[in-house]
This record gives sequence, C-alpha cells and structure tokens, in this order.
Amino acid sequence: NRHKRLEARGHVEFGWCRTIPDAVAVLSWLFRTKRRWAERRGVSVAYLKDDRVRDFFVALARRMDLSKVPLVAFVKVEGVTVAASVNLVGSRTVEGFVTTYDEAFAGCSVGALLAEFLVKWSHANGRDFDFRPLDAEYKASWANRRTWHETRVVMLRARGRLAEFSLLFGQLVRVRRKCAEYAMRLLEGMRSP
Repeated sequence: NRHKRLEARGHVEFGWCRTIPDAVAVLSWLFRTKRRWAERRGVSVAYLKDDRVRDFFVALARRMDLSKVPLVAFVKVEGVTVAASVNLVGSRTVEGFVTTYDEAFAGCSVGALLAEFLVKWSHANGRDFDFRPLDAEYKASWANRRTWHETRVVMLRARGRLAEFSLLFGQLVRVRRKCAEYAMRLLEGMRSP
C-alpha cells in the first residue's frame, strides 16, 4: 500500500547516487531538510547546525568512486528527492548513518520505503544492515536481534562536573518533547469521534 500511495504521486525511483553532482545535491538536500525538521521540533543537535558535517560527506563523496562504492541512497518522485540517507557501506555491513524525508510524503511512509530499499539491497549484496544505536519502534520492526549500548561519562575534576548540567539539560529537553508529543496524542484522541 505504501508503494501504491507513493507511485500515485508520480514516477518513483529508489537508488544510490552514482555521480558527484547527484551526491552533492542529495547530501545538501538531506542536511538542509534534517536541520529544518529538528528546528521545527525544538531539537538541538550539534551536527545538524554545523555545515562542516555536510561538507565532510560531500568531500568524501568526491573522493570515492560512487559507481562502485555506495554512500548516499535516495527516493525520488518525478526526479525530486523525497527521502535520503548517508550510509557507511563495508564489506559485511551497511550502517544507516543519517536519514531524513520530506514530510509532505509522510503519508506514503517514504522513510520506511527507503529503509526497505536499504535492507533489501544489503541482503542482496551479502551484508547485514545496522540501524545504529538509539531505540525506535520502526527499527525494531526490521530487526532480528538487538544489542545494548551504554555511554559512561567519568568526571575527574570538580570543573568537569559542570558537564553534568549539559547532560541533564539534554535529558530534560527529551522528556519535555516526549511529554508534549504524548499530550498532543491525547488531545487528538479526545477530538476524534
């Protein structure tokens, strides 16, 4: 059904950027779109604010033979990018690194369709697909196993303890966002007949 909904919007293409100009255009779109997504939700992610991250991947694409080594995957409708991801492709694994999609295509689950393309490509090419750490429901629906990751921070000096405020603030921002999302779902549920 997702494929049909997307195809109703026009000619759909799933693939890997094979030329430098295509990779640069899709990478620029990806980081610009992901940054707007974060800003609209009040999510402060340092790498999205730093154009050097985008520039790094653009420089990496320029150094690679994209016809042989995949880096940037996309979904395009009528030649326009509607979902994209930067992937770290090795001999045994494909790691989905940064992914985003055009919210105008959310009803078509275009992000899930891109994930499906990547998982199928990985399987067809003898590789495991790694969704990376951080829990999300959409990841669990694809997984055949889960691993646990922990980050430990050790403060050695009193001045270093100031970093705890930053960590605490980050947790509070996430809790606030989750509470707001939960409240919105409750309100929407009360409005529905």
